[in-house]
Amino acid sequence: MKARILTHGIRPILLCALSLPTICLGAISAMKRSKQYKQELEKVKNVKFNFETQVISLESSSQNAATFAALQEGTAMMQRIRSEVGIENVHDIMDQVRENTDLEQEINQAISQSLDPYMSDEDELLEWIRSDADDGMNETWEETDSETW
Repeated sequence: MKARILTHGIRPILLCALSLPTICLGAISAMKRSKQYKQELEKVKNVKFNFETQVISLESSSQNAATFAALQEGTAMMQRIRSEVGIENVHDIMDQVRENTDLEQEINQAISQSLDPYMSDEDELLEWIRSDADDGMNETWEETDSETW
């Protein structure tokens, strides 16, 4: 340092010493600005988060309102239908359905019967054979069977 003072003089050293506080002040100022930027950035992040939260809340409220409107409309429609239909009308319709079903079954039975007059139910034939057996026809059947075999 003595060599520097001797060759360059004291003036440059004084200038350098005087400029140190300016540099320090500049660094301090830069650090303050950096801190302010960070704080401002944090505020912006918080505001953005608050906006996003509000958007989600508004969307949810909108969906709730639409759901409520749909429920109201569905309830009103059900009441209109119920007033048009009425329980008495339902009973009348069900009676008509039963009558038509019974009529359909009768028609199905009539159509499914055989047209052959000699074709009859096996139970009826067995009953006829039993009744004839009581009248003495049983003997005739036995003679016919023994002669055939």
